[in-house]
Amino acid sequence: MNRFDQPVSSYMTAPVVDVSPDVELSVAEERMREHSVSSLAVCAADGRLLGMISRTDLVRVGRLRAALAGGDRLLTLPRKRVRERMTPTVVIVERDASMREAATRMVSAHVHRLFIVDGGRPTGVLSVADVMRAIVDEGIAAPLSSCMSSPVLTVQASDSVGVALDRLVEAHVHGLVVTEGNWPIGIFTQVEALAAGKLDPAHPVEEVMSCAMLCLPVRTPLRRAAELALETNAQRILGVAAREMRGIATGLDLARIAAGVPR
Repeated sequence: MNRFDQPVSSYMTAPVVDVSPDVELSVAEERMREHSVSSLAVCAADGRLLGMISRTDLVRVGRLRAALAGGDRLLTLPRKRVRERMTPTVVIVERDASMREAATRMVSAHVHRLFIVDGGRPTGVLSVADVMRAIVDEGIAAPLSSCMSSPVLTVQASDSVGVALDRLVEAHVHGLVVTEGNWPIGIFTQVEALAAGKLDPAHPVEEVMSCAMLCLPVRTPLRRAAELALETNAQRILGVAAREMRGIATGLDLARIAAGVPR
């Protein structure tokens, strides 16, 4: 059987990391960091799924509050409850849905993870990393160039974290490639933004960037690219040729392969 025709239960992660709608946003941010996840299921006391809260939600409200306060912090999370900032509409599938169907929903909704539910209660999570594992198992030999996006959104290493974060928010993306000249040297994502929240917005982005990226030839087989990304926990895969950055492949770009959705 094609790996993408298998049920999501074959690749999903369980149990689900959740949070109460009544805790403050800072608690949700701490829980995301503790479990290295980009979103949390918001559940009632009886386990019913009420919504979700994501890093995107925290970064947007934190940047807006900091800007309005006019202070010297990159981010300031307001003392609000999760229920006030959560997204009530959640992308879900049943546990017998296929990997292809789940990947299609991810791409359509532009989300990096969805919840598997049973009777209205979340029993698992399927992330783009899980989809990448299916790509490895299926042995997809298509080249990296077949799923790359371009142009690559970048920020210079000498730019400030304030400039980088504003660019990230305005572009509605989860991360930027940090370059020195025209060559990539790191990435600045929502993870780094939240970690740098107490810093002055004028702080250089190169001092808070992450090196969790891969630079691979554009002809690299997707199964190998996905395998390396999983092994190194890389957040972005950059396609290079003749010492030039030609494009980028995120988890969602790889999910398009599983979904059979053209670029």
